[in-house]
Amino acid sequence: MTPDTNTSVDEIADGIYRISTPVPASVVPGGFTFNQYLIRDDEPLLFHTGPRMLFPAIREAIERIIPVTKLRHVALRERLRAPREILQERERLAGVAGHHCGMHPR
Repeated sequence: MTPDTNTSVDEIADGIYRISTPVPASVVPGGFTFNQYLIRDDEPLLFHTGPRMLFPAIREAIERIIPVTKLRHVALRERLRAPREILQERERLAGVAGHHCGMHPR
């Protein structure tokens, strides 16, 4: 699968952007849309980085809003990811952002 060129960016509140990448039904049965959220602030935060295969499109969408080098925080919601995978997510953002991982209650 390659990055979808239909990734959209919508400002949903002042300084808060939804980055939306549709994946067609030919790739995921029934189709699916991945969403990330970027908060533009003094220390911008990206919530969720999306799957690796879509990251080039997501990175390009971030660049439409801010230079990716200005990104300071990446928040991941996956509790069970291995620490190595979290660091790989961060490295894909040019090593400039700190990372945060949420904990889901059981």
